[in-house]
Amino acid sequence: FRTSAKYYRCIIYVDGFYEHHHFKGKTYPYFVHKKNASPIVFAGLWNKWNDPDTGQQLRTFSIVTTEANSMMAKIHNNPKLQGPRMPLILPEGMEDRWLIPVEDEIDIKSIQELIHAYPEEELAAYTVDRLRGKGYIGNIPEISQKVAYPVLQEEL
Repeated sequence: FRTSAKYYRCIIYVDGFYEHHHFKGKTYPYFVHKKNASPIVFAGLWNKWNDPDTGQQLRTFSIVTTEANSMMAKIHNNPKLQGPRMPLILPEGMEDRWLIPVEDEIDIKSIQELIHAYPEEELAAYTVDRLRGKGYIGNIPEISQKVAYPVLQEEL
């Protein structure tokens, strides 16, 4: 990712994102969003990839992650991972700073200053319907509606 980090940074706008919480051998999806309902801006990296079978060139992207804030650490508790992570959410007005070309050490430090957990007091999360398996209702707007799981009443 070194080349992408230096030359191919991008931003991704979303209304929110989904994260699974692990509890007693099962997973429960959460929808995470900004409390003020403004779009979330993810820091991303992009690159070109050539499909070896077709020769077609595709542009792909990855969302940069960072250490989790306290709220996300409770939600993103996958026991198979080395620790909780969360997407790198850029503070409002910092999009241009993330996208600046890297010319020198000052530019690198400017970008590195953006890499930290987003303040949990600006985010909210709630459980939603299953995102996979038998009960999955599909990629439709209703998937973001609140769903209560009684087993989680005291968990978070």
